[in-house]
Amino acid sequence: MIWKRKAVSPFRLTIKKTPAKIILDAQNIGFGYDETKPLFENLSFKLEKGKCLAIIGKNGKGKSTLLNVLAGELALQQGSLSFHPETAIAHFGQTNIQRLNLKHTIIDEIYEVDPLLGITKVRAICGGMMFSGKSAEKEISVLSGGERSRVMLGKIIATPANLLFLDEPTNHLDMYSIEALTEAIQSFEGSTILVTHSEMMLKTLADALIIFHQGKAEFFDGSYEAF
Repeated sequence: MIWKRKAVSPFRLTIKKTPAKIILDAQNIGFGYDETKPLFENLSFKLEKGKCLAIIGKNGKGKSTLLNVLAGELALQQGSLSFHPETAIAHFGQTNIQRLNLKHTIIDEIYEVDPLLGITKVRAICGGMMFSGKSAEKEISVLSGGERSRVMLGKIIATPANLLFLDEPTNHLDMYSIEALTEAIQSFEGSTILVTHSEMMLKTLADALIIFHQGKAEFFDGSYEAF
């Protein structure tokens, strides 16, 4: 059964408006750390505004690598990527926590994205990332790796964007926060490319899939349930 509870999320993702119908057009893309052994090749798809593309498969097959190529963190080796000129990206990756300012508090880091957010929205984002009340005033320097990852995800939520890249965003969240994040993505007017093992997120959000299996990646134009 697809999870469709419509509780009020404690936060909303920040949208940057765009007239685009197609946010991203990927044609025959490929990449491999050893170019003679590509992790994926000849992969083509189009991502429409408001849609969620989920990348699935076993660990170590190339899911995060594909996401990093699409986000521009790794150089494309084959094919082409075309973004609408008004595409604004927010990227949550496994190494982003290194970009946090250790002297800042959690509230400072969220405010840094947009000083006009207002304390109510900043506190809502902090709460959604499991930093309620006084805990939102902790310095980054005293946080664990998992806590810093949640701060980075909070910054992504606050960033004005119309294309989200999310790599395992639920790893350090409790069920309440996973549900809140899922609801926020579900109501997001932009597009999302998501790497996750969460079946609840996949069933609720995925409009199309890229599946890593049998040594290659294939695009599937349909829901997780249909797959």
